[in-house]
Amino acid sequence: MRILLGANHYFGDIRGGGMRVAWDVCKCLVSRGHDVALLCEGTENKPESERVEGVRILRYHVSKSDLNVLSRHQRAGGKVLRKHLIDWKPDLLWAHMPLQGAAMIEVFPKVRLTYTVHSPVAMEFMESEVGNGVLLKLKSWLASRIERKCLASSSLICVHSNYTKSQIKRIHGEEISSKVYVTPGWTDVDKFRPVMCRETVKFELGWPLDRPVLFSLRRLVPRMGLDRLIEAAALVRAQGKNFELYIGGKGPLLESLQQQVGDLNLGDCVKLIGAVSEAQLSKMYAAADAFVIPTRALECFGLIAVEAMSAGTPVLSTPVGALPEIIGRIEPRWLARDNSAQSIAELIGDFIDGKLPVHDSSKIREFVVANYSQENALQACVQAGIGELQGTAAQSG
Repeated sequence: MRILLGANHYFGDIRGGGMRVAWDVCKCLVSRGHDVALLCEGTENKPESERVEGVRILRYHVSKSDLNVLSRHQRAGGKVLRKHLIDWKPDLLWAHMPLQGAAMIEVFPKVRLTYTVHSPVAMEFMESEVGNGVLLKLKSWLASRIERKCLASSSLICVHSNYTKSQIKRIHGEEISSKVYVTPGWTDVDKFRPVMCRETVKFELGWPLDRPVLFSLRRLVPRMGLDRLIEAAALVRAQGKNFELYIGGKGPLLESLQQQVGDLNLGDCVKLIGAVSEAQLSKMYAAADAFVIPTRALECFGLIAVEAMSAGTPVLSTPVGALPEIIGRIEPRWLARDNSAQSIAELIGDFIDGKLPVHDSSKIREFVVANYSQENALQACVQAGIGELQGTAAQSG
């Protein structure tokens, strides 16, 4: 089967959750013998067309002089598709983002479409971006309009949580939500594993050995709730508890979060460590005594929770979005009462005091391997996406 996928970017150019999922799907399809192409927005000094791991990467560039935000991606993407796929008609379109999906639909209007919603774009814009409220609302409305076109044109809509399905129904209605198929997300369980000795890895990382170490990794944007995590750290510190909190990630809130740490005099126990490499990440997951997710809104799967638990590490989280669908299955008491700083502080404090249930690292990992491994969950997603499982209502809980 010839399959054309669309994503914001190729994962090898720019890393991100949606791009990683799309690339995993591409590689899985190739391994099953399909002929696969990926349409994405290009980056500087990358070729317009190249083949990587059996996948044809097609990159387009939006002209800076094109001010028509409603259709400039469609036009640029469509131009590249017509140029490179003149003798290659796909049997299936699989869009992972609305802008690329709209371009594919325009060029191949009669080809069957599968659409994956990683998070509803209107909500993503409003919860994640920093900027003027009026402009954000306009961008959110435009993006939602394009997304709705893709959803309406699709034969099947794939999502990775029941929470996401509920949001699609709320935003787009019953008719569109009736096409939603839920399969869990996944992680590379071979990459994230427990370590023989946490203290040894902590020493390698330069982490302290005389107090609990908490780790969080997020994009530094509003919806991730990192300001509340820092406020919670101040509350825990005020109770006389000793701990170290490392926050990895980059984003527009870096300066304000650094200012917050300084204003609260937390510089000796809260460290913003910036971007984390893949090699370091696996060590940090495994070395941390607990991984903390302070999400304020819109967590449509919770990949980082699965990655951390694959390394055998307990996850302390707010009960937001799809997170209870994952964490609640292994230990409901690892979920805070709500997403406030006070509740996050109570959860962290209870963990430090040993009041929360403890699960063996091997058991935490076994839960992830059984439910969220690439071997199982990715294959189920691909089977659904190409139509092998259509007609069955799948649930991820």
